[in-house]
Amino acid sequence: MDLSVEFEPLLTESEAAQWLNLSVHTLRNDRSRRLVGVPYVQLGRAIRYDPAELRAWLAQCRRTPVELSVPKRRGRPTVAEREEARRAGLTVQQLRRRSRRGESS
Repeated sequence: MDLSVEFEPLLTESEAAQWLNLSVHTLRNDRSRRLVGVPYVQLGRAIRYDPAELRAWLAQCRRTPVELSVPKRRGRPTVAEREEARRAGLTVQQLRRRSRRGESS
C-alpha cells in the first residue's frame, strides 16, 4: 500500500476558524444547525477541516455584484427630457427606454 500521497494536514476547529476569519462559535453553529455550509470531517469526537475543501467552499461562496438597473421613470416628462428628446429626434418614451438600457442618444 503506497502511503506516499501528499496531503495537507487537517485543520482543527480553531485553526479553521482563524483561517476563515470566523469565530469558533460560528463554525459550531453551522454544524449544529446542519446548514449547508463549511465542510468538515468528523473523526470520532474530533472535528477537522480539510484546507482543500475549505478553498473549494470559499470559491463556491463567491458572489459578484449585480449591476443595478435604472428605475423606470414615470409621470410627466420634464422640460429637460422634452428638449433632449426633441434634439435627438425621439419621443420622450424612446429616450427613456434608451437611457434605461444604457444607450447614448
